[in-house]
Amino acid sequence: MGLGVSSPCIDICIYDYDADHCTGCGRTLEEISSWNYYDKKKRLEIIKKCKKRLDPNSELSYNSDSKGG
Repeated sequence: MGLGVSSPCIDICIYDYDADHCTGCGRTLEEISSWNYYDKKKRLEIIKKCKKRLDPNSELSYNSDSKGG
């Protein structure tokens, strides 16, 4: 885990091209492929966006033990 922010990947990778994000973690292809290059601040911003993409009315919490990429 780099930079103290775990990947939101939950190992359920189904990309919804209409919504333009993974239905498992909520990240876009760009966010998935560049995750390892983002700093802590950027990763936290992405996680916030992911939560809204997956359920705009909910505050989801990701499993901090997730090892996905």
